[in-house]
Amino acid sequence: MPGFFISNSQELTALEDYDNSRCVKGVFQDAGWTVQRNTLNKFIGDKVFTSNERYILVFDGIVFDKEQWIRQTGATGWEQAMLCLVEKDPVFFRAFRGCFAGAVFDKAKQQWTVFTDPIGNHGVFTYVSEGYIAIGSQVGYFRDWMNTNGIQRKINPDWENDMLSFGYVLDTHSILQGVERVYPGSYRTIDAKGTVRDEAYYVIRKESVKKSEDEWIELLETTFQQAVDRICRKCREYGYSLVVDVSGGLDSRMIIAHLSDEIKQHAIGINYAQTRSPDQRIALKVAQTVSLPLIQYPMDGGDCLMEADEFIRMNQGMNYYAGISGGKKMLELLDRETYGMEIWGILGDVYEGAMITEPDLSVLWWDFDRYRVNHKFPVYNPEGYSREYSDLEVMWFSIRGMICGQNTAFIRQNFVECPGPFGDVDFMNLLFAIPYELRTKGRLLQKWFVKKYPDLAAIPYSATGVRISVTEQEEKQRRIPFRINRKIQKMIGVENATDSMNPLDEWYSQNPRLREYMQQYYSDHIHALDGNLRLRDAVDHLFFDEDSAAIDKILGITILSSVTNYLG
Repeated sequence: MPGFFISNSQELTALEDYDNSRCVKGVFQDAGWTVQRNTLNKFIGDKVFTSNERYILVFDGIVFDKEQWIRQTGATGWEQAMLCLVEKDPVFFRAFRGCFAGAVFDKAKQQWTVFTDPIGNHGVFTYVSEGYIAIGSQVGYFRDWMNTNGIQRKINPDWENDMLSFGYVLDTHSILQGVERVYPGSYRTIDAKGTVRDEAYYVIRKESVKKSEDEWIELLETTFQQAVDRICRKCREYGYSLVVDVSGGLDSRMIIAHLSDEIKQHAIGINYAQTRSPDQRIALKVAQTVSLPLIQYPMDGGDCLMEADEFIRMNQGMNYYAGISGGKKMLELLDRETYGMEIWGILGDVYEGAMITEPDLSVLWWDFDRYRVNHKFPVYNPEGYSREYSDLEVMWFSIRGMICGQNTAFIRQNFVECPGPFGDVDFMNLLFAIPYELRTKGRLLQKWFVKKYPDLAAIPYSATGVRISVTEQEEKQRRIPFRINRKIQKMIGVENATDSMNPLDEWYSQNPRLREYMQQYYSDHIHALDGNLRLRDAVDHLFFDEDSAAIDKILGITILSSVTNYLG
């Protein structure tokens, strides 16, 4: 993710991004700190890069209610408003609505406050050790800074364990030991002595408020519409057009249903899936129903998986590299000057219990087989991390949705800003105030959608072929043939390419270019693990075991690419 880098060393760090021609550079030195940025050249008016006699202030991202804060402070512009806000409250950002990360240095207190938005859409990392302090938005910036300053780079064992067990990072660590991510909804203070403290300013809380179904549906409608409108207004404020993810699921069509006709005149839908797959067909049907122009990128053959190093450099080595697949190709094809935002359905699947089906939510179950990309190795850290979660649903909403899911935002942010209305604070607060039984077993979101948008609700799910508007009993009956077919495919080790939007095993077996790429990548990079026999042995198992699937090889390449790019 393009952004910024701050350190207490005087030498400049070459901030290299995926495409530096899309970025705005800047540098200044103040109070013993070197402050740099190489930020995406969009929404520049929302970003702040300044200092005065009291503060150093760096802010990257977007704030939907920016104009409100300017008026409230009586400032003449956003930079002045931000300086007024930090003067009154060092945790000023906790009231913002938007996607952002930043850092403030209080010269009087000699203290940094480093922060990210409530869902971690914009990542930010820190390094504090042996007198060195650094703050930045990309792990690659830290790699280069450590090289410049002769700081030894070591692999973080927690990263190893998480990647082998799950295929993605579960907490705040990165691949580089000492480079720690600020947790979503949190801020980190660093004082002159190098003392580090983390504090949460936003925590998901379940309230279980009593209301009727109709009352909840009306609140869902107005709050979600508000979230979508915030995104659209910010996009149009800068004269940009909107990119809309369109898939065969419910999340994207919920968003599309709330787009105004005026916004759709300045929007383009994108879909990337296997030709003739249900996801491709249904996405087209959804777009046609609401008259949204749609570009479809066929991912046939899986050639989009032949760019491991690019993906890993953009996703910080935080999860397996195939997470966004054709999405990067789509964004590269679009006019870079025209499109400013991509609106997507991240976090949308959690609210009806799609992520958690356990009867007892009080037990924090870390060894969760369902969310493991790879099953060749045990869960090396079955007790998890010491972070407190109120229950199992909140834990996996945070880990799978924010810590893992938001990593594809790091890739998208090389092209556009990518907010999602399901992660809007007001909408999250509303959803988690709905009693769990009503929200999940009561299928409240589906009832909301059927009531308000029956035409879109009548279009089937791509994953099941069943309409949203059917009863629960009818859905179970109609899903029986689908499940039987999938079980047979799993038993015989065959994947039907036309049933999946990204049939990895089919691609690997049928595309000699992809197969050669993966095999050659292993041969060219396995030496990077010569000093780590545990990881080398694990990658060999991922590639050469008789039952190794394409996803295993993808994970193996992810490990090789991450070690090569960040430790090589």
